[in-house]
Amino acid sequence: MVALVYVGEHTTLAKIAAGCGISMSPAHAYTSAVVDLLAERAPGLLKTLRE
Repeated sequence: MVALVYVGEHTTLAKIAAGCGISMSPAHAYTSAVVDLLAERAPGLLKTLRE
């Protein structure tokens, strides 16, 4: 859920983590894992997210 909110709403990880009741470390880990997985399946994803 953390990664989907991050990708879909471009909200900061700090706000997402606080809203989910978790610290920044797991929020970052979850987001990185999901974005990496999606990037493997859609090679242009990382470029699009950075823009």
